Amino acid sequence: MSESQGGGLSGILGLSQDIDPSSSDYAALKRALMNEKCAPELLPDETDLIERLQSRCEQQEALLEDVGMEEGMGPSVSREAYIESKELTNTCVAIELSRLKYMLRSYLRIRLFKIENYVMHCIESEETQERLSEWERGYAYEYVRLVGGHLKGHVTSKFPEAFGSVTKQASAS
Repeated sequence: MSESQGGGLSGILGLSQDIDPSSSDYAALKRALMNEKCAPELLPDETDLIERLQSRCEQQEALLEDVGMEEGMGPSVSREAYIESKELTNTCVAIELSRLKYMLRSYLRIRLFKIENYVMHCIESEETQERLSEWERGYAYEYVRLVGGHLKGHVTSKFPEAFGSVTKQASAS
């Protein structure tokens, strides 16, 4: 399989000969990760980019599972040399794939960290809700429900009635 068919490092990183590498998906993910890491507030989500890279990762993993393919082996190339070159290529692709998946996880982990730390602001502010993806918004509401239930069951049940609601207390402050 040639690199133009998406089988090499260029296929993983979203690069091709006619596309500027600085505008690739990989560069966009790197920029989004650094921006999200350095910004004190949640930035607008990059759902399209994340979905594109996740689907590309799945495609590359499927290609790596097909290690036994031997197309393109010419009569002048010995079987051992061909297998060694394929193993090296597959190893490089697997390393790039793991690096890309690490960056994706880091990006999502940073966003979830910010959502958990500022969940009441995320839920109450329409501006912040517009920056969240659908699954992040669902996660924020579920997080509030679970934490509120835990606090109500273990902490606020011991308080006087006026201090019973976690959301009332959070919005009052």
